[in-house]
Amino acid sequence: MFKFIKQKLNNKRQEKAKKEYLKSIFEPRKEFLNNSRPLFLNEVSKKYGASFRQPIKINATNLVFRYAIGVVAMLLFIASGASVYANQTDVDSQSPLYPFKKLNENIQLTLAPKDKKTDLYEKFAERRVKEINSLVAKKSEKNSEEIKIRKEKLKEDFKNKINKIEEQNNYSGEKTIIVENNADSSEQEIEEVKNETMHLKLCNLDFINVENGDGELFWKKTEKLEKFKEKCDRVKKINSKQLEIDNNKNTNKEKNSSNEEEIKKVED
Repeated sequence: MFKFIKQKLNNKRQEKAKKEYLKSIFEPRKEFLNNSRPLFLNEVSKKYGASFRQPIKINATNLVFRYAIGVVAMLLFIASGASVYANQTDVDSQSPLYPFKKLNENIQLTLAPKDKKTDLYEKFAERRVKEINSLVAKKSEKNSEEIKIRKEKLKEDFKNKINKIEEQNNYSGEKTIIVENNADSSEQEIEEVKNETMHLKLCNLDFINVENGDGELFWKKTEKLEKFKEKCDRVKKINSKQLEIDNNKNTNKEKNSSNEEEIKKVED
């Protein structure tokens, strides 16, 4: 038994020795390979000319850069889709998509023409109030600190939107005061004031003088706010005056039409 195993091991050693011997005979030396490769490539280039191209080494950096561009493009596509969805559905401030909603708002404000920016600031200011009220409704002992931080950020953004509206529009009210103090103001003057204050839709928004769920005013009673309230009051008075004029016109028309009907009856 042992002799058989010993013989098998000897046979394997002999076969391995033969392979190594044959390999040493037929395998070219490294010196030969290093010297012959340039000669071979030179002969091939002479024969085939410019059509022959040597193998190009792949640059790992370029390969990584290409993959990075693809990944960035894919992320931008996902982000744009998420921002559109978050804006259309008006996601809550606690939603993971909320940053995409703010991104979409900033893009809209950047691309919007000057005469449309005020409407957007009003729209986004209303959103901040809605989000604050939503946070107050969800407030509990566990998340009170987190809610407080979020609410402060929303309030700051709300104030920023209102300040932007004031910057883009004339809230001095000087022309309005002149028209209001003049008891005999013409319809043309009233119309001019209405056109001048066309962006004062903010006067009619509920959140100007409304308290939130915590009993805290969104606006502190600053001098700027008081002027803004005065401006709103003037605009409302002028609008009511315009309504009165319109009502008088309608009344006169009705009277004239009724008189015409009576005259026709008499003539008949």
